[in-house]
Amino acid sequence: MPGGKALDSVPMLDLRRQYAQVGAEVLAAVGRVCASQHYILGEEVEALERELAEFCGARDAVGCASGTDALWLALAAAGRVMRSSSSSLRLPSFCSRAPD
Repeated sequence: MPGGKALDSVPMLDLRRQYAQVGAEVLAAVGRVCASQHYILGEEVEALERELAEFCGARDAVGCASGTDALWLALAAAGRVMRSSSSSLRLPSFCSRAPD
């Protein structure tokens, strides 16, 4: 590729610099979750949702278990949940469909 990098040399995701900045905070939060044994809901999730809502300038925020859950929840909120197997939804190519 003249004048540029080959696409295969660009990493898909490289979090080293971000981890260097927030790694201690992330590990401390993981430690608190493991110590409390509240892997679902609990104080850490409530705090995350509050901070995320504030960051986004929204009244509320909801944590989801996966991107699929987030898409489903957004569609449900918009009244667009598919009601039959013949319904379809077009997503960007960087998404995947979880097995039924």
